[in-house]
Formats: sequence, structure tokens, C-alpha cells
Amino acid sequence: MKTLPILFTAFVGTSSFAAAQYADVFIMDKTQDQLLRISDIDADGLYYSLNEASSFAPSKSVEGAEMRFENGLPVAYWVDDSDDIIYRGVDLDWNGLLEGAEITAFRDSKTLDGKSNADGIALTPDGAVWWSARYDGGTSTMRGVHRMMDLSGNDDANDPGELVTLVPDNGTVFAPSAVTGGLVPVDTENFTRLTRSGNGVVVYSGFSGSFSNDFCLYRFEDINGDGDVNDAGESINFMNAVNKNASLDQNADFASGLQRDLATVDTLGVPSGYARLMYLTTLNEGGKDIVYAASDSSDTGNYAFNASAEGVNGLIYRCEDLNLDGDANDAGEVTLFFDASSTSGLVNFPKIVGMDGWGDSIYVSALTNDTVVYRLRDLNGDGDAMDFGEFDDNFGQGLYDPNTYGNAWGDYPVAFDVAFSNYHVFSVDLAAFEGGAFEDPSPSFVVSGTGCSNYSNDIPTIHGAGVPQVGLSTYYTSVRNVPAGQVAALSVGTSTATWMGIPLPLDLSGIGWTGCTLYQNWAYTFYSATSGVGMTGGVATKLLTIPNLPTLVGFNLPMQWAVLLPDGLGGFDIGVTPLGTVTIE
Repeated sequence: MKTLPILFTAFVGTSSFAAAQYADVFIMDKTQDQLLRISDIDADGLYYSLNEASSFAPSKSVEGAEMRFENGLPVAYWVDDSDDIIYRGVDLDWNGLLEGAEITAFRDSKTLDGKSNADGIALTPDGAVWWSARYDGGTSTMRGVHRMMDLSGNDDANDPGELVTLVPDNGTVFAPSAVTGGLVPVDTENFTRLTRSGNGVVVYSGFSGSFSNDFCLYRFEDINGDGDVNDAGESINFMNAVNKNASLDQNADFASGLQRDLATVDTLGVPSGYARLMYLTTLNEGGKDIVYAASDSSDTGNYAFNASAEGVNGLIYRCEDLNLDGDANDAGEVTLFFDASSTSGLVNFPKIVGMDGWGDSIYVSALTNDTVVYRLRDLNGDGDAMDFGEFDDNFGQGLYDPNTYGNAWGDYPVAFDVAFSNYHVFSVDLAAFEGGAFEDPSPSFVVSGTGCSNYSNDIPTIHGAGVPQVGLSTYYTSVRNVPAGQVAALSVGTSTATWMGIPLPLDLSGIGWTGCTLYQNWAYTFYSATSGVGMTGGVATKLLTIPNLPTLVGFNLPMQWAVLLPDGLGGFDIGVTPLGTVTIE
């Protein structure tokens, strides 16, 4: 290994990223309370390589997320139904993570509007942020569909007039119906997921059979800008598959039986409800927005089968308004894009737990052995993804699953779950977006050895992000899984062979640091403080600018973090990371 004879200083530099063929994906992970991000850094079509999964942002109870570019910067939005806040995140330091002040309340709805049960989010081309909220048992006051716009240019929608409730839960919104020849009240009690459609949204109405929900898709857009959706063409029954509300027009192919009946029966054959087409996404195909809707039914239980014993789990439909009348209720406008049901599927998705589209692809997370991500594409243009090569499942393993990743790389970003005996993720949705939009963890960053902790059983972890390129790029390293509000020291070495003539690695138990090992020669030290909350929610990050010296290319830069925690006796307990090494490019 080459040795490194020069000093690195910590100043801000530049960073870069490359576009990827595969999307980056956010997984709404309610086990770890995070936005889990997966990135195909090495462009192999999978998300299993080192650093391709990361804890992008903390969130108590994330329900939905989306990403877009604003003034050239990638910006993430997500809804948290515990905080009742719509969050906005910008990776200001380009380390591939959202931390501290990088996360702001785009709309503090709980404080400004009252309690809600936030469920879905959608971003439209006009700059608006839409979100939906459903019934929570009686305490919520903000049910309906809401549209936010940052009118003041201060990166939030907390100012007066920046939120408009276009579909309030008060029975004042109506949709036209050929069945009645007039207007039918929209059931507004339980709006779940939604997706963009032009500068409006398509949203699913339906949550439980015990409510009077319509169990159909509506489209809403304030076309004339008057703050409501009560004018012609602004509220539309976009697609009604089950005809629960007989006053609404039903999709012709579901009504005729050409498409599978989505009314369900329990194990005794008694009507139990309906398969909910609540996972939604939009692909722009040839300049036209096409809506995809997926069933969230499980392959077991009371909502698994219809009266004909056909599975209603794992079904994904493609909805296109062919005659441009504003809906997808006419013959031929809804087709089965992918069948992963238990009775007739190409494969069996026991339960879909997330779906989103990017480019020409639909990304799906399904519960198989755990939350597993797949990719669907219509390569031959026949309107489905059921032909050879159109279902990308990595020979049955999936493009990502947390258990396979955790078994290879350890407890970050998903901890081993003793109860499930695996690396478990409880996912409620996913979001797909342009690969490389946010900075990726460094592909040349390698972790080896073991860490230690003298203050708990939680071992500090070391991470790298950015490209360590001489003179042009900045490189970041961080420590995680440590107490917040503590001193953190980054030790950067020039060698892993010896330290002050002593062979490495060196067991530090002799100086009281039981189980800790020094793997590099501790040439330079940079201090920081951990931000975050709790004993494992701390994080500290340092930026290392690589000098513009071509002779450095190929040098290995070894580093370790140490975190000091007061022991209450006037001294400190310590936690030390494994060795992290990055090769300068």
C-alpha cells in the first residue's frame, strides 16, 4: 500500500455525481423510522453492493415521499403522520444524507391546521405540493385533499394563503355521473394515496369497508385558480372499478367482467369488502400522463379472493384516458399491467407495500421474505410488463431486500431484528427518482476490522460519501449509531503498517479501551460534535478536501472515528469505529 505523506485539511470543496440507468429509491421504513435510500452506485442493476443502502433521513412515521429539482437542487418532500408535518429536505453539504437544519417543516400542519392523519403526497409541475389525509377514528380535523404552494419564496408553505383545502371533508365537492344525469357527492372521509396528473392529482378514496367510502379513483384540479374544485372538469370520477357507490359510472371493463372482480369474500364466502387500488404512480408516456394503480390486498385473510376464488393481491393496472374525456372508465382504458396474484400471477406478491415510477419503469416493493424491491417495464409496447425480460427480479432474489443486504454488510442502515430473526423493514410505500440526484456514498470506501463501545452495546459505524478526487471533488466521512451531543474525533492516518514504530493493528485494551483497536497511524485529528437525538441517533460529519496533487492518485487514506461520552466520574468512556479506507482518484 502507498503511504500518504501530506496533510489533509477540512474545507468546503465541490462534489459531483453521475446519472444512473436505475432509479434511486426511497423506502418508507417504519421499523427504523427513516427514509431508507437505495442507490445503484456500481450500475449493476442491483442495490446490494456496499454503501448502496443508506439512512437518508429520520422520520417518526413516514407515509409518503417524493423528490424533484428546484433551482437545480434535488429536494425531497415527505409526510409524517405522527408529527402531522410535511417535511422538506435539501442536502446542503452534499454528503448524501439529510441531517439537522437540512430538514425543515414545509408545512407544520398540526400547529397551523389541526390534527390530521396524513397519508399521501404528490408534486405537480406547477410547483405545488399536494397531500391527502384520512379518518383516524375521530380526532383528526384535516381530512381531505390539500394543495400547498410556497408563494413567498421562503421554502415553506407556513404563511397565510399558502395552503388551500381543495377537497374538504364536508360534502361540498361533487363529480358528474351519467348514471344519475347530475352531480354525485364525493365521499371525502378517507383519501389515501395520490399521484400527479397534469397540475392536478388522482387520489384513491377508500380505507375500510366499515366506512361509506367510494373505493374509486378521483381526479382533482383547480383549473381556473379560484381555490376550489367545483367548476366543470375539476372533480372527476377518474376510475371506478368496484361500483360500491352505484351512483357513479363504473369502468366498462370491470362492469362487463372483462377485468377481474375486485369485490372480496372472506374464508366462508361472505362478502368482506374490496381490493383497494391505493398504491398509485404516474408515468409520462409520449407526453401523456398515464396512471398506474396497484392493489394492496394480501394473499391471505378476508380480502385475498373474490367470489370466483381469484386472487386480488399483486394486481397492477394501467389507466389511460384514450378518448380524452377526463376519465379512464371507458372500454379499453384500463388494462392489467402486471399480475402477481396468488392464483394466476407470473409470480406471487403476497402483498404490495409500495409502488412508484421513474423513466420507463415501475418500481414495486412487495412482502415476500421481507420488503423486496422489483422493477417492471413494458419493453414491447403491448401495455403490460408480463413478457420475457420485462419483470426484473434478479432470479427471484429481488433488486434489494434488507435481509440480504444486512447479512452482507451489517446493521446499517437496517438493524438486525431479533423478533423477526432478520434485517426487517416495515415498509408502507416507496418513491423512485433520478439515480444520482443526491450524492452517493463513496464507491471506493471500504470498511474493515471491528469497532468497539465502552459505554453501551451499540458500536459506532463509519461511512463515506462523495468522490475522493484530487483537486476537484470533496469527500465526506461520518460516524453514526452514536450518542448525540458528544465530542467526536476523526483520526486520519497515512499508514496501516505501524504507529510510532509499533505494528498495527494495535489492541487498545492496555490503555483502558477494552475491545478497541487502532488500525491506522493516527497522523491527523479533526474534532466535531454529534448532532441528533438519543443514544444511537447521533451523527458527526467531516469534509476532507483532497489537495490538487496528481501524485496522490491511488493512495489509500485510512481513518477511524472515536466518540467520547462522559462517564459521570470525571472521565470518559469511548466508542471507536472500524477502519474506513478510501482510495484517492
